Amino acid sequence: MTENRALLQRLLAMNIEAERPRMAPSAIAEIVLSFFSGLCIERNLKSGKASSTRKIENFMAALRSL
Repeated sequence: MTENRALLQRLLAMNIEAERPRMAPSAIAEIVLSFFSGLCIERNLKSGKASSTRKIENFMAALRSL
């Protein structure tokens, strides 16, 4: 599982790098993975679809500024 997550992070960082962010792509990839891990946990516990959609939209808006 650890190896797969590391691979996912590297692949995500490569995609992020294509957007030429001001912040290090590997750091953004780590933030993205943490966000979506937390979102999955929260979604399984209680939150509704509208809440998840709003959180994702807000997160994506924040990411675009990095």
